[in-house]
Order: sequence, then structure tokens, then C-alpha cells
Amino acid sequence: MRREQDRRNAKVNELFERFLRDNRLKHTAQRLKIVQRAFSMPKHFSADDLYLVLRREKTYVSKATIYRTLKLLVEAHFLEELEVGVREPKIYEAISGREHHDHMICLGCGQIAEFSETAIEKLQEQAAKGSRFRVLSHSLKLFGLCAACDDSKA
Repeated sequence: MRREQDRRNAKVNELFERFLRDNRLKHTAQRLKIVQRAFSMPKHFSADDLYLVLRREKTYVSKATIYRTLKLLVEAHFLEELEVGVREPKIYEAISGREHHDHMICLGCGQIAEFSETAIEKLQEQAAKGSRFRVLSHSLKLFGLCAACDDSKA
């Protein structure tokens, strides 16, 4: 498992370095550290979460550098940026090597549950085909209350 993670990180580093070169952007030690740490974070994390982890490791990177690097990782299609509007304005998750999924977001506690539903995917495909629309990507977010926060069931 650890070797697989190391291989994936090495591949992401290589592809990100190529992205920086192709876009004539600087490859810095700070960016590399942010990339490495971003891909070892839990499934969903904020820029502030990443900042705190780096600080605990005594890696001093400004929040501005973190935000700029996360933006680059989104542009390079390594991370997906989700606007959840609960606690953090944006959260991130690695999309490299992961199956497509959608999200249920609790407006009470901010919990994010991932799900995949074949019937929804088929309906989206049918709607796009019927409109002669080619989908390049999509994101489905359901906002509501998790069982723990839902007091309406009492």
C-alpha cells in the first residue's frame, strides 16, 4: 500500500513538473512540498487544513503560496475544487486515479459523504445526448442534513 502511494506521488510530481514547465511556471521547493502533502491529506481538505499540517511539520509556506499552488493543481486536473459553503469556502480532493463520485454535504456539521449512483449517471447521459451536448465533466452535490443533525425525524 505504501509503495503504491509512493509511486502515485512520484507520478503526480512528474506530471505537475511537466505542467509547470509547459506553462512556463517556476518549480520551487515550496510548491513541491505542497503537492506532496496535498496528496497525503484526507479525502477532503481545505487550504487552511493543509497550511496547519505544513506548519506542524515546520514547513513554512505562506497561505498565498498554498492557495496559488492549489489553484494550479486544480488547473492541471490533479485536484477537484468543491464549493461546499459550510465551514470553508472551498475544499479539495485528489481526483487522480479515483473513480467518479458525487457528494452529499451536511449543512449542520459539514460532513461530506461520497456516493455513486448508476441510475443518476445514466439519466445525465440521456439528457446530454437528447440535447446533443457533450459532457466533459460534471459535479453533483446534494445539500441537506445528516442523520445526526436532522432533528426533524423526532
